[in-house]
Amino acid sequence: MFFFLISFLVIIILLVYYLKLRQCYQYFKIRGIPTPPFQFFYGHFKTLWNVPSNYRQLESWTKQYGKIYGIYEGSSPVFVVSDPDFFSGDFR
Repeated sequence: MFFFLISFLVIIILLVYYLKLRQCYQYFKIRGIPTPPFQFFYGHFKTLWNVPSNYRQLESWTKQYGKIYGIYEGSSPVFVVSDPDFFSGDFR
């Protein structure tokens, strides 16, 4: 009985964690912001780790997805902004 209870609690905790991660990965989709394909749990880390130059990969994505797009560092959403005019109105 004790083993069943512990197993049930572990399954519930893992399920809640999975649902929370799925919710994190909906951040850009909900807002209509383009994002390159990513891997669950890793986000874009694996892609960025496996290229010779992170800068070149981000530059390639900028050409493909526009000057403002999103990437995930793990499960954390990060905006990539390649347009300096985007910030000009906010910092005056």
